[in-house]
Amino acid sequence: MLHIQRKASFKVRPDTDMRNSKKIDQVESVDEDKARDEEGLTQYDSALKSDWVANGFPQTHMELEELENQKK
Repeated sequence: MLHIQRKASFKVRPDTDMRNSKKIDQVESVDEDKARDEEGLTQYDSALKSDWVANGFPQTHMELEELENQKK
């Protein structure tokens, strides 16, 4: 089987998916100074927050500890 390599006639943009960015998980949330529930969150955490709420994941360390104590 003969493989012919051709030069691409189009440009491919670099990957901009936030899940592949280390920086977004180090920069504080843009709403940190506006919303109390955004304090201490990174931009990545802030983007995922609605999923956490919808799925009932604990939002704070205190809630996580309470959940762990309930399991015991």
